Amino acid sequence: MFRKKSLKNFLAAVILLGLTASLSLNIPIFADEGTPPEDTPVVAPNSDNIYVLGGIHPPDEVVSRAAFVYETLTNTLVYAKNPDTRIYPASVTKIMTALVVLDNVRNLDTLVEYPSVLNDEFWTTNPNLRDPSLAGFSTRQSNLSVREVLYGLMLPSGCEAANILANHVGEGETELDRVADFIRKMNETAARLEMKNTNFTNSHGLFEEDNYSTVRDLFLVTQHAFAKHSVVFESIVSAREYTWPPNTDNPRGYTLPNTNRLIQRDNIYSYAPAFGVKTGGLPYIRRQETDGSWGPQLPGLANLVSIAERDSFRYIIVTAEAPWLAQSERKEGEAALHHAFNDHISLYEWAFTGFEYTVVQRQTDPVSSVKVLGGEASSVTLYPQMQMETEFYALLPKGLDVNSVVERIVRRDAEEIFAPVAGGAILGELELRIANQTLRIFPLITNTSVEKTQTEVVRSWFRDTFFDEVPPATDPETGGVLDPDAPPAYRLKTGYLLGLIGTAVLSVALIVLNYIRRHRRKQAEALRRKKPPHNKKIRL
Repeated sequence: MFRKKSLKNFLAAVILLGLTASLSLNIPIFADEGTPPEDTPVVAPNSDNIYVLGGIHPPDEVVSRAAFVYETLTNTLVYAKNPDTRIYPASVTKIMTALVVLDNVRNLDTLVEYPSVLNDEFWTTNPNLRDPSLAGFSTRQSNLSVREVLYGLMLPSGCEAANILANHVGEGETELDRVADFIRKMNETAARLEMKNTNFTNSHGLFEEDNYSTVRDLFLVTQHAFAKHSVVFESIVSAREYTWPPNTDNPRGYTLPNTNRLIQRDNIYSYAPAFGVKTGGLPYIRRQETDGSWGPQLPGLANLVSIAERDSFRYIIVTAEAPWLAQSERKEGEAALHHAFNDHISLYEWAFTGFEYTVVQRQTDPVSSVKVLGGEASSVTLYPQMQMETEFYALLPKGLDVNSVVERIVRRDAEEIFAPVAGGAILGELELRIANQTLRIFPLITNTSVEKTQTEVVRSWFRDTFFDEVPPATDPETGGVLDPDAPPAYRLKTGYLLGLIGTAVLSVALIVLNYIRRHRRKQAEALRRKKPPHNKKIRL
């Protein structure tokens, strides 16, 4: 039987060996708790077909089938009606035509050719291509520059101007090959601008079933044209009129006005803040039947893209498929695009007077906090990190409570962290959103530093000295971490582990030797007690 002290030593060795085994099997000793997912508020979306910033609708009905109102200086969408519904762009197509030309022609004073074959499509049996709007150029005219044809494209909306430019920029052996290649370039540019619901089949916009776009896509191309070719594009689309060189029909030259009546003076649609960009309309539409015949004449449509600036705001408005006002329905001074012009004026007045710059977030406003473990403070407060500003402004409806329309999404790197924490450390981000639009994303930083407590200093020293962190388990196929949120685990360092095992083995060996030594001593004593003494006398 073991003595009580020997048994105690033996049990201690067994426990020590069990601890060693657990360490060698990577059983966690120090583990941080996982971070629960961040709860984020949800803002109720607008309806599928109409979006209004702040929910305050324009006072007047928007007659156009689709509309898009965007403030470009703050990058804010304030109104959208059927923004991704396919519409027929008509002559608004010419904005893309102009962009492709400006992208591919360095010298706008280069002379162009005007072969008569470019007019052939206007003499076909397709009623949608008859009687197009023209810039007044004469076939085989040789004194036209790219710049002058661009003015003919954008002001009087010349369809022959579109084909002239397509022939000049496109590549191919024949005129029609070059026009086809130009249309391919138009679609490539649309794809590059992420115009996801757009397809061009011609350069002028006359009705074809597969020549379609959306008001959102038409905004994208317009915004890009102003951004990339700001000077020349704006100078063209803002011109009220232009004078072209002489030709066979106009031996002294001639002047034509811009069809965009918003920028013209002395008419019922004049709007002083406006300075561009393009009208587009189809007096009627006729679709081809399966047998090749042409169906009945359908009502026409009116499109308009415009830009206006006032009181430090700049808006681009795109409307599509407003009713075409026939000649017989017009009052004095009214135009075919009557409803489109009125939609723009009404939307501009609503936007310019109904919205203002509003403080959404201040640098000094606390956003969230993170729990600190083992620190002299139990938590740190997080603030938005701003560079050159102390306040962030956004375009919002006047008088509206910011918190009712702005969604604040807080993403913390962790719910809790270990001390020490440095002042200014980035521990997450704040995303400000309105509906589905991201206004801004700010890093979240600490306002103060937090040092470790003395207890945590000792604990950290012990952990760092004697233990290594176990690498997380990875997927053998992808190499990625299987569970990124798994808490870290630690195991005893190899040197200390071997030393601990050796110490445990030595302890067990000493216990066994001590037991053997004691057992032998007991046996020797027992033998001595049984052996008779040598000096005992024997009686006879």
